[in-house]
Amino acid sequence: MKKIFLIQILAILMVSNLLAQKKAVSAGVTFFDGTWEQLLAKAKAQKKPFWVDVYTTWCAPCKMMAKQTFADAEVGTFTSENFISYKLDAEKGEGETISQKYGVEAYPTFLVFNAEGKLVGKEEGFMDAERFIYVLEKYNKTNKKKKKK
Repeated sequence: MKKIFLIQILAILMVSNLLAQKKAVSAGVTFFDGTWEQLLAKAKAQKKPFWVDVYTTWCAPCKMMAKQTFADAEVGTFTSENFISYKLDAEKGEGETISQKYGVEAYPTFLVFNAEGKLVGKEEGFMDAERFIYVLEKYNKTNKKKKKK
C-alpha cells in the first residue's frame, strides 16, 4: 500500500513539474502568425504598433534572443500589452523582400513600426530582457506622444 501511495505522489510531482515547465515556456513573447499584409491589417484595425524580429537560422545572437530574451515573462507581458510581435526569416519568403526594403544588414535586427505601418525605429544585435524592454519602451512612448497630437 505504501508503494502505491509513493508511486502516486511521484507521478503527481512529475506531472506538476512538466506543467510548470510548459507554463514557463509559454510565458514569453507570442508572435503573430500570418503574412505581412495580414500583420499590417491587424495593426491598423487594433491601432497598435508592431515590432519585427528579423533573424536567420544560422545566427547565434538570434538564437540567444529566442532562448533568453523572448522567453522572458516580462518581455512577453510588455510586448503583448503594447505591440504586435512578428518574426521574419531574412532568407526566406517575405523576409527577403522586407529585409531589403528596410536595409537590414545585420542579425538580429528589430524593426519597430507605428500602427499605420511606418517604420519608426531600427535596432541591431543581441539584447537581454531588460535592455529589450527599455528599447521598445522608447518607441512606445514616441508612438503614444504622436497619437496625442
